Amino acid sequence: MNREQVKQSTVKNYWEDKSPGLKHSEHDTGSEDFFTDVEKERYSDQFKYKYLPQVAKFNSFKGKDVLEIGVGLGTDIFTICQTWCKCARY
Repeated sequence: MNREQVKQSTVKNYWEDKSPGLKHSEHDTGSEDFFTDVEKERYSDQFKYKYLPQVAKFNSFKGKDVLEIGVGLGTDIFTICQTWCKCARY
């Protein structure tokens, strides 16, 4: 492995292990209950993101192509994709 590959793998492993939001549910990571808990916590007053769906205009993407880079757990892009747009995440 060269130096660049080591850096990329270190960063990738870090974020896969410590993705923001993992601590917001006691359900199995990746389960439907897990993502329900994460979404509820993300948009709650406790974490001060209650404003985000309105400011980001999640409902305004119907019929559009959406690319989100650095999706974390994917809570926001999942919410956007529920509006029937085409989503890609990297």
